[in-house]
Amino acid sequence: MNFFTFTKLGRTLLLSAVAVWIAAGSAVGQTSITAKFIDPSFRSAVYRSIGKTAPEPILDSDVSGITRLDVLGALDLSGIEYFTALTSLRCIYCGLTTLDVSKNTALTNLDFSENDGEGFETLDLSKNTALTYLNCSETFLATLDVSKNTALKELNCSKNYRITTLDVSKNIALTTLDCSYNQLTTLDVSNNTALRELSCGNNKLTALDVSNNTALTKLQFSKNKLPRLDVSNNTALEYLYCDSNQLTTLNVSNNAALRYLFCPYNQLTTLDVSSNTALYNLDCRHNQLTTLDVSNNTALSSLYVQENYLNDIIGFNRSITYDFKFDPQRVPSKILYSDRTIPVPSNPAAESSISPVKALTAQLTAGPNPASKSSGSVSFFRNGAIMKNAALTIYDAQGNVVTTVKSGVWDLRDASGRLVSAGTYLASGTVKTKEGKYEKVSAVVGVR
Repeated sequence: MNFFTFTKLGRTLLLSAVAVWIAAGSAVGQTSITAKFIDPSFRSAVYRSIGKTAPEPILDSDVSGITRLDVLGALDLSGIEYFTALTSLRCIYCGLTTLDVSKNTALTNLDFSENDGEGFETLDLSKNTALTYLNCSETFLATLDVSKNTALKELNCSKNYRITTLDVSKNIALTTLDCSYNQLTTLDVSNNTALRELSCGNNKLTALDVSNNTALTKLQFSKNKLPRLDVSNNTALEYLYCDSNQLTTLNVSNNAALRYLFCPYNQLTTLDVSSNTALYNLDCRHNQLTTLDVSNNTALSSLYVQENYLNDIIGFNRSITYDFKFDPQRVPSKILYSDRTIPVPSNPAAESSISPVKALTAQLTAGPNPASKSSGSVSFFRNGAIMKNAALTIYDAQGNVVTTVKSGVWDLRDASGRLVSAGTYLASGTVKTKEGKYEKVSAVVGVR
């Protein structure tokens, strides 16, 4: 074999090798995977993400570099395994019965909330160790294992209604956890010291220890069965929602940053908010409070105290938005405003002929409250019905009689027919029940 023959043979072999390499590359990158996307909604989302239109073929090279994908209304995500570079997957309002993201190991954000597919029992996330955000709310999951997802910062598994256990002990990076509306009987967040927001309402919790969660700014555990809660270590707390539990005491003296306190439907007999000078909204309805002092709460804008045993409201600012009525079992003796003390007046004429006058067993509600002079009137209701046949006396903030209302509707005018000034007024009267007993009724009305 001479030199020229050898060179020609070498060139032929080289060209053949290049051809094989090119063919191999074509086989890997230019394979059509269109048929893998059996769901039309998912296939349409894929076309949008790669900038193609049907019936052009979807190639594996088209999707392998995609990092973000949004899907709406799909019933099947078959083909998702080809998106190997995917970091963010959002598939909401779908009807999925299964979701396999085991090949999508680069995922950091996964949102498949509001999925109404039947039979979606669980989700395998063991391969998705890079996840920092997971939203699987309203997917009707029965179980959720996030033990391998140690990078998680935000987890929302609320409104699944079936999750009975949730282990977040390995998720020490969590800053936000929402597991409300499930069937949890216990929740251990002692390892989650970075938590800033915790929502675990509407479960079956009987205890909750947040002593290690000193970074918490929001805590919501409404509608559980907690008889007590210690928030003394949670000095950064700004929002506390603990309504509809079995709390008999609530100490918020260490929570100086507290802005919203929502604690109705408990069994509180005392509530000290004197240290909560940043408090903006206070709702303590349906408890057993006999007095409430808000004189230090100068930032207070909304106050709701109806259905308590209140004798006194101390430091009440007449200019704030409020909505309250007095407890059915006890007539308040006075409201201590920030600038004066106002006794709650009675109806001397009625009381002189009634002995004794029965304590309140049913209260008035007024609406709209506060009333606007531009709207023209406020109505008084008892047990859902307007009080058409009872006489009510309207008093101003100084205890002076303004007018008498007999139809259950006050036109916001005094006895002379003049519109009253903006301020706080009390409607008070005595009514006769079906049993022949007399009841004193009253309602506080704001006029602006």
